[in-house]
Amino acid sequence: MFRQASLLVAGNFISRTLFALVTIALARRMSPGAYGAFSYALASVSFASYFCELGLQKTYLRDASGRIAGWRECTVTALYIRMALMVLVCTTFWAALPWFVSNQGSRVCIAWMMLPGVAGTVLTNWTTGAMLSRSDSNAIFRARLGAAVAQVVCVSAGLFLPAPDSMRARVVALSYGFGLFFGGLCGIRSLNIRSFHLRRDRVRHFTKGLLRGLHSYTASGFLYVLAPILGVLILGKSTDLALVGTFALASRVPQFLYTIPGAVGQAFYPRLFQAIRQDRQEAWVDLLSREIIFLLITGVLLAATILLTAPLILQLFGHDHDAAYGEALKTAIHIGAAVIFIQSLSTPLGHALETSGRAHLRNFAQAFALIVGGILFYELGIRFGVVGAMLAAVSMESVFYGGCLMLLLRRMNGADARRIALPSVCTAAVVLAACTAILI
Repeated sequence: MFRQASLLVAGNFISRTLFALVTIALARRMSPGAYGAFSYALASVSFASYFCELGLQKTYLRDASGRIAGWRECTVTALYIRMALMVLVCTTFWAALPWFVSNQGSRVCIAWMMLPGVAGTVLTNWTTGAMLSRSDSNAIFRARLGAAVAQVVCVSAGLFLPAPDSMRARVVALSYGFGLFFGGLCGIRSLNIRSFHLRRDRVRHFTKGLLRGLHSYTASGFLYVLAPILGVLILGKSTDLALVGTFALASRVPQFLYTIPGAVGQAFYPRLFQAIRQDRQEAWVDLLSREIIFLLITGVLLAATILLTAPLILQLFGHDHDAAYGEALKTAIHIGAAVIFIQSLSTPLGHALETSGRAHLRNFAQAFALIVGGILFYELGIRFGVVGAMLAAVSMESVFYGGCLMLLLRRMNGADARRIALPSVCTAAVVLAACTAILI
């Protein structure tokens, strides 16, 4: 079990590192406006890709995990459903582009990235689910590594391919889409599926099974996908592309570093479920308090790392010849430290609500936070630029943390509530007081 978890974490971290190198290369060779058009296209493709999923991964793992008889039919049916959704989604998005995306640069980037990007994401989700259903961590590690290498190769080709500056963003968008597509192909061989042909009655049978209970996962999956791309989508509709590019670049830093607390938190997840299933409330609270402390320490260390290394990060991203741009990006990166700190506080609380049978309350808290965040991204982004946008991201994460905390403590006794709430609340208060004192 430990070896499987280690391989999954290692594969995720290595692939994230290679993607970070791609981000650095793009930031150094593209203007803020071109990077903004590319980032908006990437967020739009991620948003579109969700509608090819709709929580299908959860129902597939529910039905296919541990299965021997019928595994191939269930797996191939899951691919059939995704492919049908992909045709519908891509057709709809292509037809709606002129109405929903007014900026010509962003619209062209989306059009060039859409088909290979969505297809690659569909294939990646499908192969990952199939390998997870067999607990084949070695295959997942190889697939993730291969996908990251494919992305590096394709994006490098797009960056160094001779093209005028006006075409650079769309060429990179196309190469990134093909990187996603070739990355999606990396895990197919590991599945050892000899035939993709199924009888109609078998397709109908497994389709009914996979669609059963799908609605319960659709909302949570939608919120999970929307949270990291909401800022780019809102800013892309309300501000100029240079601001979108700067915000996307600054937000990449906490998103990359969050790989570490995210992986640590996932290690507690199944044990929390197990404690609840066995009706061991005291063990559940003990595990949760340990996760809170562990992620609290991790969040503080990662936030301090961002604050201390911001000048180095700025040099890696380039554009140091533009003093105003560099100062705005540096401030945004500093604010990103608060984002990862608050995420480290909210992650265990979200796990607690999910494992205790109150996942709907977590969805409610996240939905409310996204609504507040959407309003703030629009208002603060227009008024204060990238600094306002990053402050909106901090506010959104804070609302989610506060919502999860209140909803979790409602049904807890006093002793358990203190164990859960005091460490994170006290640390957050100390950090806030220290930041206020420094600013004053």
